[in-house]
Amino acid sequence: MRYNAGNKHVKGFVNLDCDLERVNDPPMDDVVEIALAADRNYFCGMMVTACSIAKHAQQEARLRFNLLTLGFHDEDRQALDMAIKKCHPKSDVLFHDMAGVDLSDYPTYYSSQMAYARLLLPDILAPSRYVVYVDVDVLWMDDIVALWGLCGDVELVGCVKEHSAGTLEMERKWFSENGLPFDAENYFCTGISVYNLDAIRRENAFSAVFEFGRKYHGFHCADQSMMYGVLAKRVALLPDRWQVFPRLGVNKTTKVLHYAGEAPWRCSKMTHMLTDTQLLWFEMCAECFGESRWQSLRRFYGAKEIIIGRSIFLMIFRLPPCRWLFKRWLKATGRGVFNESLPRHLRCMEGFGK
Repeated sequence: MRYNAGNKHVKGFVNLDCDLERVNDPPMDDVVEIALAADRNYFCGMMVTACSIAKHAQQEARLRFNLLTLGFHDEDRQALDMAIKKCHPKSDVLFHDMAGVDLSDYPTYYSSQMAYARLLLPDILAPSRYVVYVDVDVLWMDDIVALWGLCGDVELVGCVKEHSAGTLEMERKWFSENGLPFDAENYFCTGISVYNLDAIRRENAFSAVFEFGRKYHGFHCADQSMMYGVLAKRVALLPDRWQVFPRLGVNKTTKVLHYAGEAPWRCSKMTHMLTDTQLLWFEMCAECFGESRWQSLRRFYGAKEIIIGRSIFLMIFRLPPCRWLFKRWLKATGRGVFNESLPRHLRCMEGFGK
């Protein structure tokens, strides 16, 4: 699939950091359009993300899940459909098979090219005016209708500001090396995004994003780097409520966890630990599949890995001397924050989600 680039005027920066309780009228016929994309390796991730969205949405709301899939089996699609509708009966689940789409011009991202599929949404969802896109490494414990209410304020694209110091430095360096402007204050994360599909189609905006990806090489964050390279200040910044990286610390107001780079089904970059926030994901996974949390853990880890991984975490984050030394080491080595320990009253799914 090919796209023609276009030169579009770049308007001023917009910030949607508004009242957290604000919920506007839904922008179209009361149907909340939601999109997720994954290949077969991320089936469980899509299941947990979609079901967590459905579970915490207003029960009277109408949801339409658009699932962009690659390599999924019929039984996978049936399981997703049943699980989502069990969590939210007023949900429609539509599957869009991406097998015929050629994304080979673009580098893989975490062993997949499905990150670019979101850029095809203006064509795939031709009748729709807006859509909320969510990555499949997200645990959602907020009402998506509240985010849907912000769609009317998004001129083109809305995303949450990027707060990972490592990502910001990596992107600053790459854009500088390629002679391109970069402003860390306006840089965003596309993991949770709102798209004004009408405006994107009218300006052919995502065609230019694809063209950027073919022109430049070695960018680090897939569609995110590409989108910033073309749209930059035209992306409105949504309130931080809609995305928190667990490793940067969570609290009782945290409701949307994005495990970017630290997916619960993969070992931590620092060491193999099973953290409190990862166990929240496994609680939801167990609910989706009607099994125990231990059974969900065993989908991805051996029994010995589970015991050792959890023991390492408890030793480092719960024992005061170890916790103090670990945080001092993180600060001294410039590794930033890694805080995925929850207070006691937040350590179960139901208590944390309220």
